[in-house]
Amino acid sequence: MQTQKKKYISPEEYLETERKAEFKSEYYNGEMFLPTGASVKHNRISTNLTALLHNQLRHKPCSVFHSDLRVKSEKSEFYTYPDIIVVCGEPKFEEKSHMDTVLNPVIIIEILSEPTKDYDRGQKFEFYRLIPELIDYILVAQDKIHIEHFTKLRENEWLLKEFSGFTDNIQIESIKYLLSVNEIYEKIEFVR
Repeated sequence: MQTQKKKYISPEEYLETERKAEFKSEYYNGEMFLPTGASVKHNRISTNLTALLHNQLRHKPCSVFHSDLRVKSEKSEFYTYPDIIVVCGEPKFEEKSHMDTVLNPVIIIEILSEPTKDYDRGQKFEFYRLIPELIDYILVAQDKIHIEHFTKLRENEWLLKEFSGFTDNIQIESIKYLLSVNEIYEKIEFVR
């Protein structure tokens, strides 16, 4: 039995389709992928983080954006929608005529789900590491109190710190902010 070869979709075709689409999709290596749906916990964590970062950055030259803004590395044909990004200085867009794909996030935050956690830690992080401006990559579990914070020390060298205590604080040096684990998980209940 012969399997049908998938049609290659160019980045230009992807962007044209994506800009008209009702639902978001990601892109890699000629294929489009639908992201998984978000849970109530996912949305609460995302809202908490967005609010905390927004308040911290209000009087600084940095901005926080949630999952509707696409991110791409100039060194790859990978387009994705992180849960949260922070850009310091002016956002650099892939196309000035369409200010919907950011190239220079300083911080990327992904809220882990069972179907995507390995991808977020693995291949997706490989692509994110191609973004020269990226300094902090933060993964937040939604099924338990657990946060993984990767900080770029220098090119090709990242430091991992893990946090699983409600009273822990995460030092995000790129924006000079001490982020409280307790506040990230505010109004989140865990089954014990």
